[in-house]
Amino acid sequence: MQYKFIVLGVLDWVIRVSALFIVFRNRKYSSATAWIVIFLLPFVGLSKFLILGNPILNKQRGATQRSINKVFENLANSTASVQ
Repeated sequence: MQYKFIVLGVLDWVIRVSALFIVFRNRKYSSATAWIVIFLLPFVGLSKFLILGNPILNKQRGATQRSINKVFENLANSTASVQ
């Protein structure tokens, strides 16, 4: 039973380390550093994001988010109607 926790722990760190390579692509240094803190120290990163993060989206990002929200809403409605 204990091996499951070991496997999950190793998998967690493999995902975190591999995500570091993805984070550094096409990002400013300050943004990449913030993502590293969030990945490696999630509670510290979350608290810093809540204190320093900006919840306001620019127009383009807001439009993209609204369209994604509609896709998920339609998906949820179609799934609910099937059940």
